[in-house]
Amino acid sequence: AGAGLMICLGDRTDVRHYNTHLLPALLPSSLNGVVGTPRRTETHHTLRVPFPSHPLFLGLAQGEPARGPRFFAHYRVRPNAGTQPVLSLNTGSPLLLEGRIGSGRVVLFASAIESELGWTDLPLTGLFVPLTHRLCRYLASGAFGQADYTVGQSVFRDIRGQPAREALL
Repeated sequence: AGAGLMICLGDRTDVRHYNTHLLPALLPSSLNGVVGTPRRTETHHTLRVPFPSHPLFLGLAQGEPARGPRFFAHYRVRPNAGTQPVLSLNTGSPLLLEGRIGSGRVVLFASAIESELGWTDLPLTGLFVPLTHRLCRYLASGAFGQADYTVGQSVFRDIRGQPAREALL
């Protein structure tokens, strides 16, 4: 019906279930194992910069962040037809994939966001809050009705000449 869904993976992901049931129905792709070792911080991958031209990154700093996120472990994801990588690691491996189902969007984050920071230190960087905010807004935009409004924006509805009706905001 036009809603958005974000899937985040982690160390308790049932790869076989995802590959046979969940991903074929929601986001044509497959998981092919884990790259790296969670909590082993001496080896890591970083984000590929500059960021791609995608609505998620419009207006974000295009240069290398002063201290960009490090990814100690992530899932190797193979996108299929209808799925595109939105954000990749410096190795070229997709980190954030997007697909459509009906008029909705589905995104897959190929690492874990957890309080122990074993998979990535992304939550400690200046990219985390803006990216999370933009991702939520992107997934919700266009979901219901014909226009999108954001907090603080004035909303006008002309009711002259129409019988009284309820409106839900």
